[in-house]
Amino acid sequence: MSTEMRQYIETCATCATFSDKQQQESKVITGVPPRPWQKVASDLLAWGGNDYLICTDYHCNFYEVDVLSETTSGATIAKLK
Repeated sequence: MSTEMRQYIETCATCATFSDKQQQESKVITGVPPRPWQKVASDLLAWGGNDYLICTDYHCNFYEVDVLSETTSGATIAKLK
């Protein structure tokens, strides 16, 4: 019976539409900016009981890692500045 249910769910259009599986994110290709630090990406990371802010430069792929004492918006903005 479980095999029949699995086959039904795999072929059901409604089940596929409202599936709880996360869809694969499409890749976004970005151009290289003309100057360093003109375009950056940042992300928060928790590892080993500490919180970190990672900031990456799109121009040369240089990155900085800073330890955050707290993950509030004020602390994050202060580290980015």
